[in-house]
Amino acid sequence: MSQQARTYFDQARTFLRAGNAGRALELLRRAKLLSDHDISLKAAILREMIAIAAQAGCAEEEPIWSEQLAALERAEQLAPSLEPDWSGQLTALDRSGQPITARKPVHPIVAMLRRYLRYWPRVALVIVIVAVLSVAAWLLANRITSGSSSELGETTNASQTVAHAPPVKLATPRLMKATARPQRLRDSVGLVLWIQRYQRVAGGHATTCEKVISSGTAFAVAETGVMLTNKHVTAIDELDIPPPPAEFSRSGRPQLKICFGADRGKHYDATILHESPSFDLAVIQIERTFAEPFTLSVCQVAATERVLAVGYTLMLTDTPNRVDQSRYANTLSPNAFEPVTTTGVITAANQVRDGVLYHLFDAKIERGNSGGPLLLENSDEVVGIVTMNQPNSHGAQGYNFALALSQLRDELNSYLP
Repeated sequence: MSQQARTYFDQARTFLRAGNAGRALELLRRAKLLSDHDISLKAAILREMIAIAAQAGCAEEEPIWSEQLAALERAEQLAPSLEPDWSGQLTALDRSGQPITARKPVHPIVAMLRRYLRYWPRVALVIVIVAVLSVAAWLLANRITSGSSSELGETTNASQTVAHAPPVKLATPRLMKATARPQRLRDSVGLVLWIQRYQRVAGGHATTCEKVISSGTAFAVAETGVMLTNKHVTAIDELDIPPPPAEFSRSGRPQLKICFGADRGKHYDATILHESPSFDLAVIQIERTFAEPFTLSVCQVAATERVLAVGYTLMLTDTPNRVDQSRYANTLSPNAFEPVTTTGVITAANQVRDGVLYHLFDAKIERGNSGGPLLLENSDEVVGIVTMNQPNSHGAQGYNFALALSQLRDELNSYLP
């Protein structure tokens, strides 16, 4: 091993004299690895590596070699003058061809400081990058949720492509008087009904009857009659249409109605403008105007905030359709046309389930609440669309989910003023 190390040592001298310090250093590294049992040779190799480190472009390794040399000399009590066989055999040359004097060993503490300090530019760069990314993330989150620009949103979602109208202007939050709230809820939150008509022809006379086959809730978001609800409320393909009464047959497709009281003059045919491909969201239109449509909040929602869930908790039953109850309105109690309000708090905000953001809340809801608004208690701003509940293991009220609005802005821009 020592003989091979000496051979590499001699070859390194040849390359250094030829001006190839990089190749010489490579050979010295090999010689160092093979000189473990020849302390004198290894010390001489380390000195020469230190001497040509700068010329070979490895100045950052010089403190390490110096520390190794110092440890070697302490262990064996060697001094530079006691190594006549190898000292001075290999002399580094500078660019002008003049010999470079071997550098004195560096104190171990100084070598350690040099070794750690040479990394500080990289550490500083990492700190700067992390700080910039943190600020960018904060600004992006603030732009989405804080509403600093008073706009619902501006453009794109990679999974959806819709035609965008100008950004939606949101009204300033308004505090509602307790006496004004019930009337506003009756006027701006509607009962969604799917109605199936049946017909019987006997003796040349036709008799019709109507049956409610599904229900939900919708709420106004524009004066022009635009309302929001859940897609599972409006999806006609998912309706479970019951068989007709005796001697009756189904007449036409189910009709979608939005009701604002028992008076049939306040019942409107609805048109489905949009059903989201990604979220449980539907946009519908009716032929009426709203004096006080709801404001969609762009504020950050936090846990423990008090909220209201508004909806029509109609529990549908298989009510027989007699001829004297031929109209669907006659089959429902007048109380069915009154919105029900329950209070609670946000238990967890912006929770992800199957890739969709929801706010979890504990206000009591029933089947008919689907599509209704989840409101901030003190401002009547909408912070979510009531979508579903998940009973606990005992079948009792569990988690309630409201679709978060921040992810819907691209789809809603096209339908709001």
